[in-house]
Amino acid sequence: MNSGHTQTESYRTGLFGPYALWFTSGSTPGTYDPSFWSGLSISGYTALSGRGYISGTATGIPSAYASKTVIGWKNSNQQYWATASSSGTFTSPAMIPGSYTMTLYKGELEVATKSVTVSAGSTSSGQNIASTETTPATVYWKFGEFDGTPAGFLNAEYAYEFDCGSLCSFGLRFAS
Repeated sequence: MNSGHTQTESYRTGLFGPYALWFTSGSTPGTYDPSFWSGLSISGYTALSGRGYISGTATGIPSAYASKTVIGWKNSNQQYWATASSSGTFTSPAMIPGSYTMTLYKGELEVATKSVTVSAGSTSSGQNIASTETTPATVYWKFGEFDGTPAGFLNAEYAYEFDCGSLCSFGLRFAS
């Protein structure tokens, strides 16, 4: 049932995709080529030639979270995600032109945002983003890690994941 009681943003309607399912014998699939979509005259589809990219470096994330550094881009119509390399470099997927809010995540915890603009047929490089997370000088009590997950709770691996906005700033702390 979708009652909408935990809805954090407007419903996105229109074309969702394209999507591809790949079935293999266990080997790593090759590179997906979505170029055929541009010849299908699908209303609302923007071909790769009409999309752009964002690239840069994410900094300020502790090395323990290097493999969990995620960058997201969203506006009222689209959202895109990429994982940064171990050195923090990232390149977005092919994005529809427009203005986006770029968000840096340490695990699942939002630690920085920045406005960016995507232009068709080009890569906007040097769009670096740095964590603005501050750690208190003294932590008197802490439950889990400051990473936006419920990992410090008993049986957390069975926890149901949902988007509850600012209510879910796991890594509870009393600090000065």
